[in-house]
Amino acid sequence: MHPSGSTRPWAMVAIGIALAAAYSGLLLWPMRIWSRSVSPDTHLAGTFGVDRAGALRYVALIGVLFGLYALALWRVTRRGDRPGAVFVLGMAALFCGALVFTHPLSSADVFSYIASARVQWVYGDNPLVTPPAAYPDDPFTRLLRFWPDLPSPYGPLWSLIAGAPERIGGGQAARTVVAFKATSAIFFVLGCALVRATAERLRPGSGTLALVVLAWNPLAIWHVAGNGHNDAVMVCLLALAAWLL
Repeated sequence: MHPSGSTRPWAMVAIGIALAAAYSGLLLWPMRIWSRSVSPDTHLAGTFGVDRAGALRYVALIGVLFGLYALALWRVTRRGDRPGAVFVLGMAALFCGALVFTHPLSSADVFSYIASARVQWVYGDNPLVTPPAAYPDDPFTRLLRFWPDLPSPYGPLWSLIAGAPERIGGGQAARTVVAFKATSAIFFVLGCALVRATAERLRPGSGTLALVVLAWNPLAIWHVAGNGHNDAVMVCLLALAAWLL
């Protein structure tokens, strides 16, 4: 590994820009949420096509994202690049920002989050015991393809947090989906910062690698910002516990 004085930040900047362009051009544009009606049936497989051409397009997309990610890891581990934490986190926020404005890419879980949140914040009921199916005429209940009869399994803290994006969405489908995905993305970026701080405390000098490994990981960004999975909230709180410990 090269000494810190021989870092080449320009290379990481170029990789970051390339990743941002890939997320924007290869995922945001074809899956932009304002182009079609919000529906759990609007997903990446249907957009690309369930045929050989669609499969090749998907493989190429994954190859580009993970190829650039691997290049970033190589620059940090083998070439000694040490990009600043603000830059790495800022680029991660940019990647997430692109996918926040897409339809859910490969999971319909966010619709369950929204429907359960509305049980509490619109109807004043307890989502931990009352399923969305109790309100079959709600527009988000009608969007559910899975688990309409299942109460929220995520606990009271998530139910409280979910009130913010539900209010921001105001019952409008696209805005509500974006608000929930943005909530997950914000917790993801905060969690990444905590992971870096913890790694640096445990092993000085390892914070940059830990941050790049998590914050630029296409799989994490895909699930958090692309699908809006609320696991990012749990992981952020676990990272906070590790940092405090």
